[in-house]
Amino acid sequence: MAVRNDRLYAALTAAGESYNTLAEKAQVDPKTVQRWVQNGRVPHPRIAVAVARLLHTQPNNLWPSFGQPKAEVAPTSELVGFYAGLTEVPAMLLSGLLEAATVGIDVQGDFAQPGLVDLLADRADSGVAVRVVLPSRQYATRQTPASRVEWLERFYAPLLGYANVTLARAACPLSTVLVRGDDDMMVRSALEGCPAPAWPVMHARRLPGGGLVTAYRLAFECLFDQADLVQAAPASTLRVVA
Repeated sequence: MAVRNDRLYAALTAAGESYNTLAEKAQVDPKTVQRWVQNGRVPHPRIAVAVARLLHTQPNNLWPSFGQPKAEVAPTSELVGFYAGLTEVPAMLLSGLLEAATVGIDVQGDFAQPGLVDLLADRADSGVAVRVVLPSRQYATRQTPASRVEWLERFYAPLLGYANVTLARAACPLSTVLVRGDDDMMVRSALEGCPAPAWPVMHARRLPGGGLVTAYRLAFECLFDQADLVQAAPASTLRVVA
């Protein structure tokens, strides 16, 4: 089964490159670059080194199997990448994560970006179960004050009429921001003593036998079960995969 190379996609977007521009610089066909990203293909070592140089990184950061025997190409880490803050995460990477979801999308905490509501509505119309757990005014924090909580509620309010969308208010203070599309997720965890924009963001993808993504999904399930629903939607068929 083909596995999308999100490391390469993130490096492309961070460098401002497209399939066409990178293909031209690397002297390959744009469809070849597309296969590297969409199908997880690993290029010839000489080309891999050249592409990594163009994207200002190392080949192993783009293709973890680079230089390894073919028997060892299967990824073993659920970690895809780290970013210095939400503003450092390429917008195309976040939107792509959600656009690719076919089963379920979860959003937790103080998260909003242009076009997000329309994107979530589109995925809900396609049958994807969308769950959003917002901060509660009762548990407003210095990082997310009551005024911000009210703004977030207005931001997500247009989704209230969608059958596959459930909005809820957390029954506890929220510091972690989580955005999940199927097996991919972005997580911003609190870094005590630093302002929220400086909190690091982790990009992870679930792998068979891995426990990192499953742990965050279980935590979200507990949070969602205890939250106060803003809208009652049909029961989601989404289940945590152990």
